[in-house]
Amino acid sequence: KAVLLSFDDGLQSFHDRVYPLLLAYRYPAVLALVTSWMDVPAGGTVDYGGRPLPRSRFLSWESVRRMQESGLVEIASHSHDLHREVKSTPQGNSGPAARSWEIVAPTGDRESDAAHRARIRADLERSAARIAAETGRRPRVIVWPFGRFSGPAAEEARAAGFDPALTLEPEMADARSPM
Repeated sequence: KAVLLSFDDGLQSFHDRVYPLLLAYRYPAVLALVTSWMDVPAGGTVDYGGRPLPRSRFLSWESVRRMQESGLVEIASHSHDLHREVKSTPQGNSGPAARSWEIVAPTGDRESDAAHRARIRADLERSAARIAAETGRRPRVIVWPFGRFSGPAAEEARAAGFDPALTLEPEMADARSPM
C-alpha cells in the first residue's frame, strides 16, 4: 500500500508550496523536468501547452540541485522536447510526441519506425545528459509527457537506462513490470 508522490513540469510552485511540506513531513517525491523548458533563458517564455508562460514560473537548476541534495526529491526526466503534440496524420490531426509517428515536412510522409525510435531515443538521451550535467546524477525515472508513449518509445526508454516509467494509466502498478 505504498504511495508515490510525483510532480511534473518543474514549475516554481513545486519549490514554493510542495517542497516545504516534503521537508516538514519527510516525504520523498519524484520531480519530472522538461529540460528544454529548463534551458529557456531568463526573461524568455516557455510554450506551456500553447500558452506562453514566463521562464520565471519554472524552477532554476540551482533550486533543483538544492532540493535533490535534501535526499527527498528524486529528479526524473519528463523528456527534452516531447512535451508537445506533433502532426500525426496527413489530415492535420495531432498526438503526443512520444506516442505518435510524426508527419515529416515537406513531404507529408509518416516517419518510419526507425526514425520514430531514433527521435525518441535522442530526446531521452539529451534530457538525461542535461539533468546529469546539472545535478551530477543521471535520472533513472522517465515520466511520460501526457502519460502517453508508443511501444517502441518504451523500449527506447529502457535501452536508455530508464526504469521505472510513470504514466497516467488508471490502474494498479505492478512491481514485476516497472516499465
